[in-house]
Amino acid sequence: QITVVGALIPAAALGEALGVRRVVGWGLAVFLLGALLSALAPDFALLLAARVLQGLGSAAVMGLTAGLV
Repeated sequence: QITVVGALIPAAALGEALGVRRVVGWGLAVFLLGALLSALAPDFALLLAARVLQGLGSAAVMGLTAGLV
């Protein structure tokens, strides 16, 4: 959750610069990649890295979804 909170503001700025729909799409792809890597992680270090990746993706999705409505 620390990763999500730390990435919310930069994700919002990126959404303003590149477009909300594009950043949400990339955030969803990053989140799904992190989930796949989490499921396949053979050790704790890779699991931790994959969870950080999930947090970065989820920050883009959570912070910008309201802008799509």
